Amino acid sequence: MIIREISDKDINSLYKIGLQEFKGELWFTKRFLKETVKTPGYYYGAFERGKLLGGILVRKFDKPKLWIFFFAVDRGYRTKGIGGKLLKKIENKCSKTYPLIFVDICEALSEAKKFYVKCGFKRQAKVRDWFGINQEGLIYSKRLI
Repeated sequence: MIIREISDKDINSLYKIGLQEFKGELWFTKRFLKETVKTPGYYYGAFERGKLLGGILVRKFDKPKLWIFFFAVDRGYRTKGIGGKLLKKIENKCSKTYPLIFVDICEALSEAKKFYVKCGFKRQAKVRDWFGINQEGLIYSKRLI
């Protein structure tokens, strides 16, 4: 497996992976992915024999913070360490210039909560109506240095 930067040609594959987790979410569109990778940030995918297995899109939102805008691994490849390797790539690349990383997740996503806690993130806030009416969000952060 190799981890390399995401390019425009990877957006369709990234979108298909994202649909496994975010289908029906109003924010999740191909346009969202395309526009995100055009902004300043770090965008990586995990590939095996040319196939995209997962991706992470992290925007340079405001110093000293980074925000994870998209992070998903194909369901058939989860629990194999791919998500951890993608996150570690971001942490190693960014820790000196962006020592804080944030992510927001839907409170109902217990798998995501467990993953972030395992990776050293701490819960910072619970926000009402974050993802829509009556859809609470959780904000987690991690200090990289």
